[in-house]
Amino acid sequence: MPDREEVWANAKHKTGGREKFLRKYAAFKILMFDEGLLDLSDESLRSMLFELIER
Repeated sequence: MPDREEVWANAKHKTGGREKFLRKYAAFKILMFDEGLLDLSDESLRSMLFELIER
């Protein structure tokens, strides 16, 4: 599986890529995150994670 950070960075720069990324990951019934996400230094990644959780 590609690194989510890399996929997110690429998606942000494409037209409609951000929404497509969020729809794709929000469609899963269960998403598992490890403790590595607790120490996100990138505000963009934190925002993406919180938006996924809200969906």
